[in-house]
Amino acid sequence: MHVAPLKGRQVAVTGAKDGTVHTWDLANGGPAAAPFTAHTGEIRAIRITEPDGRTVIITAGPYAELRVWPLDL
Repeated sequence: MHVAPLKGRQVAVTGAKDGTVHTWDLANGGPAAAPFTAHTGEIRAIRITEPDGRTVIITAGPYAELRVWPLDL
């Protein structure tokens, strides 16, 4: 899990064994967006970062799978 501020609110990002990536609004405990799906196996690493001023989630799965997801909530 990784937590970061986004547009004035705290957002947590989690990964699941089924390869989905979930975003959570920590103020209300509910989903912040629809799950991201593309990994073929469990999520092994998550990082939120801001290259060039835009927020993205970087996830790593098995078999050297790396994905970059825009976090535009």
